[in-house]
Amino acid sequence: MNSASGESVVYGVHPVLEALRSEASRLQKIYLAHGKVSPALARVRAAAKQARVPCSEKSASELDRLAEGGNHQGVVGLVRPFESVSPEEMLDRAAAAGVAPLILALDQGRDPQNLGSLIRSAEGAGAHGVLLSKHDSAPVTGVVGRASAGALEYVSVAQVTNLVRTLEDMKTKGLWVFGADASAEASIYEADFTVPVVLVIGSEDRGIRPLVKKTCDALYRIPLLGRIHSLNAAVSGALVLYEAVRQRLSASSTKP
Repeated sequence: MNSASGESVVYGVHPVLEALRSEASRLQKIYLAHGKVSPALARVRAAAKQARVPCSEKSASELDRLAEGGNHQGVVGLVRPFESVSPEEMLDRAAAAGVAPLILALDQGRDPQNLGSLIRSAEGAGAHGVLLSKHDSAPVTGVVGRASAGALEYVSVAQVTNLVRTLEDMKTKGLWVFGADASAEASIYEADFTVPVVLVIGSEDRGIRPLVKKTCDALYRIPLLGRIHSLNAAVSGALVLYEAVRQRLSASSTKP
């Protein structure tokens, strides 16, 4: 999450608090607005003290510079640079939990707000990770971290060189690859998301690329009954993820 100065930052009260609460927190130092007093900043100070993360003050203009003009709410945290994990680590995480892997893959997701929202939805749905194409996705910046509302601190993100090759490798490990595609015949409510699965979401302007689509085991559409025939990537991803959650909860509740 790089700022204009080249420093890696997360900003905003809620994202910084989430980063402080995370056991894997990458926060190294917190800057608070000089002379500003509020209950929210007091909570940040208290959480930082408990997490043993040092706090100091900077001027509003300095915070603006660090946050690249973003709405920092008087708090900016310096963090270690984002580190991509391997797809195998996601599978290990699912195995440790004793559940079928649930992984989200984003093809050509260049909008940082959508990427952050998708990471937030993935965390809420208990997904074991998010796959991104290293060269065709938005970089994981402070904007992404803020849009994720702190979820980036909890979700494993793998930036891969070749998404198709990674998906093929996932298939050899027993995972199904399902893509969300508006032209598919079957709807997401006809899919079986209780199996080990990678859910592929395309960009809202171009969808899933043909080669990635060809790699999918099946394609499913989100039923749209109104006059608008498309949803943005963040909404599509959330709907598909939570259909998977619904199915998995239903399946677990019916087990003897």
